[in-house]
Amino acid sequence: MRCPWQPLRGIALAGVALSFNFALLGLASLAIGMTTISAQLIVPFAAQLANPNERGKVVGTVMSGVFIGILLGRTVSGVVGGSLGWRAMYAIASIVMILLAVVLSRSVPKSRLSLHLSYVKLMASLLQLVRKYAVLREAALSGANDIAPFSAFWSTLVFLLAKPPYQYGSEIAGAFGLVGVVGAMAAPIAGKLTDKRNPKLTVAFGLTISTLSFLLMWQFGHQLWGLIIGVILLDLGAQIVLISNQARIYRLPTEVHSRLNALYIFFYFTGGALGSFLGAYAWSRWGWNGVCAIALLMLGVAFTTFIKYRR
Repeated sequence: MRCPWQPLRGIALAGVALSFNFALLGLASLAIGMTTISAQLIVPFAAQLANPNERGKVVGTVMSGVFIGILLGRTVSGVVGGSLGWRAMYAIASIVMILLAVVLSRSVPKSRLSLHLSYVKLMASLLQLVRKYAVLREAALSGANDIAPFSAFWSTLVFLLAKPPYQYGSEIAGAFGLVGVVGAMAAPIAGKLTDKRNPKLTVAFGLTISTLSFLLMWQFGHQLWGLIIGVILLDLGAQIVLISNQARIYRLPTEVHSRLNALYIFFYFTGGALGSFLGAYAWSRWGWNGVCAIALLMLGVAFTTFIKYRR
């Protein structure tokens, strides 16, 4: 597997660090978004290399690294940004991405193409896959409506912590990423469960945990213990849903795994972006109660999707 996006992302990150006007900042940020695909190339590749009876475990291990990286990134960026400024964080990230590109080029095994299609035909085939596989449609919808509350929480946490009774800065808000790692570390266990059980059932389990986390934080979010337990449950639930849904789509034909994952992740991150927007809007109108209410509403949509597709 070859991934040319890694060094390009390093250059884009450097562009943000060196930007001197809003236009350049926006252009470099767009480039970061367009090149942040390496992890989602590795996931189907790892699933392809794994034994079928261990595929859930392997996907869980890889996604554990992805989630832990996201959460620790919040912690590190909070500390570095608070101490050295936001430009320093992007400069450090640029160096790390370029070094990682070197490591990946030397350590990741090569793969052979299993399908030869033009780019236009390849993109057209994505719509055909959505129409063909009901399990993909259900997994994408339930996954999008599970990551949306997750994003709503993390995009508004800093606002909650800045107000009484907490009155914490960005460094403490970032430190909550360390709390979330506890839940994210359970990903390999979730992967093993999907290998032994029906992953559809583990999706329901993950959605239930996510729902419980917001019910807890709605009632006790202004108390530190309630917030900490809620974060752990939220990250655990999100991990279980993500890994279980990916295990479900990886049971479909091997030759379409990468395209199935591309579709799933497209809907997944679209849900995440929508969740961030709705979370910020809910906070501006109704505060923390609004954030929790909109999160529970989105989880309700996920459960409705789950019940509708009983396969």
